[in-house]
Amino acid sequence: MRREKRQRAAHKIHIPQWAVWYVLFMIVIIFWHLLMHEYIGDAVTNFSKGLDSDTLINILKRRYNNWSSRVIIEGLLYLIARYVNLWKLCNIAVYALFAYSLLYLTDFKHPKLTLGLWLTYPVIEMASAGWIATYMNYFWPLAMCTYAMISLHKLYNGKKIHLIEWLTFSLAALFAANVEQVCVLYACVLTGFGIDYFLIQKSKKGFVFYILQWIITLGNIAFICLSRGNSVRTWKEIGMRMQDFGTMSIIDKGVLGAVVTMGKLVTANLNFLIFVTVIFAISILNRYYSEKKTTGLKKLITRICFALPFAAAVGLTVFKTASETFFPQIVGVLLNYVRVDAENWYNLKYYVPFIVYMVMIMAILVALLNLFEDVKKSFMLAALFMTGLLSRVVLGFSPTLYASNMRTFIFFDAVIIFIIVLMYCFSAEVRKKLPQRVHKAASYIFTAAVVISVINNAVAVCARI
Repeated sequence: MRREKRQRAAHKIHIPQWAVWYVLFMIVIIFWHLLMHEYIGDAVTNFSKGLDSDTLINILKRRYNNWSSRVIIEGLLYLIARYVNLWKLCNIAVYALFAYSLLYLTDFKHPKLTLGLWLTYPVIEMASAGWIATYMNYFWPLAMCTYAMISLHKLYNGKKIHLIEWLTFSLAALFAANVEQVCVLYACVLTGFGIDYFLIQKSKKGFVFYILQWIITLGNIAFICLSRGNSVRTWKEIGMRMQDFGTMSIIDKGVLGAVVTMGKLVTANLNFLIFVTVIFAISILNRYYSEKKTTGLKKLITRICFALPFAAAVGLTVFKTASETFFPQIVGVLLNYVRVDAENWYNLKYYVPFIVYMVMIMAILVALLNLFEDVKKSFMLAALFMTGLLSRVVLGFSPTLYASNMRTFIFFDAVIIFIIVLMYCFSAEVRKKLPQRVHKAASYIFTAAVVISVINNAVAVCARI
């Protein structure tokens, strides 16, 4: 009798699908951390030894005045850097928070897609300055920013934010906005949220909390701009990396940031390739299954915009060798960008990367704006893409643009993954019309790609000295 009751009770226990994928995701993350070793990097050479000869307050004062405004992040770095196992436990916990926050922002829909896409991220990029320093300077702010955005999601959906949540969300935003890129990203999100929630919907609920988020963001921007250390570091980096940086105008820096960002996206970013592939795939589904039809010039323009980013990304990644063989001049100019200056301004070939990538950005925006019938959804996707793009383009105003390389794309990668999940959700009606075998084939292909990525990341972690 007792056995039957236990069996019935077991049958009544319902484990949500997202929880299963969440656990599997965390198992992979724990496995990767078991393979990680920290022998070189900023944490080993600098942060782990800092407290041996001075107090934390004195160290942070010197850093703020002579090198960096990231004193909140670096304060934790100095405390944790010498304890690698403690950092691993903290990093796993941050991963857990990030994964949950990402699922929350997508309403726990399609957890396999959401978490699977993140597992395709090349984790080796988080070792470029050592595991500890890179993770804490880039991934931790991303995780905290994602968690802070839950507050906006709650407000938008009419849910109450309790006092303890006010505190945790605000502290998370304070930590995240200590990074310049997050300030740009979060400011764009707050702007879009404010326009939609307060101006269009005329809602007044949560306005005080919203203003608090702006105070935190603008306060961090002021803290960053007023840091003498950032100015000192900028001039040192100019001397080491970009001697002509001081002669560049604001437009020059913006163009440089945009071109370098798009160049890396198109030629070396798997999530961007998936992103443009999804746009192209949904456009094909709309062509055959959607009731909305376009004609004339608009039809031609939208089809070009749907196909162009996909063709460019595939041509410069999957078929890169063939492209270099048949179009060596164009590919060479795109892959080896040279900034237009006083010595080469008359040569038109140096303008090609800027023209090509600006056309691609416009094509992506037009594609997103015409991908779905709901104008609000389409505009949100386009706004999110521009938000992610700006979070990387802003590095054009820093002489470390080339030195920081791919690790600074992590914020844009997160936005791209979020957009992919949203596009998948928004295309539900069209996808229902596909045969079941197509759904299964797509699921198998995606699962195989994630498994290969997990193995590839594990090998990369092991190969890292």
